[in-house]
Amino acid sequence: QQLLAFPESIDVVPGFGFATPLDLPALPTSGIYFGKSGKEKRCPVSLSEMGHYLLLLLGGHAKGWKISDADGLVMLGRGWIRPVSY
Repeated sequence: QQLLAFPESIDVVPGFGFATPLDLPALPTSGIYFGKSGKEKRCPVSLSEMGHYLLLLLGGHAKGWKISDADGLVMLGRGWIRPVSY
């Protein structure tokens, strides 16, 4: 419900990443900050522990970080993840 404040899609700038920078929360209740540095806007979001873990996993994978401890998940291109059981 709280994530409805975000746009449905985020433009990706080729070779750069997301057009709108965002900071993922350090804690499940920290909220998400998006916008240019120094002018960020906070979107208050309270995630479950699993939801927080999945958000960080998606963010790291989208940045191209090697994800080695993700049992049951297949890492696809462009930041997408698919469950093995799907």
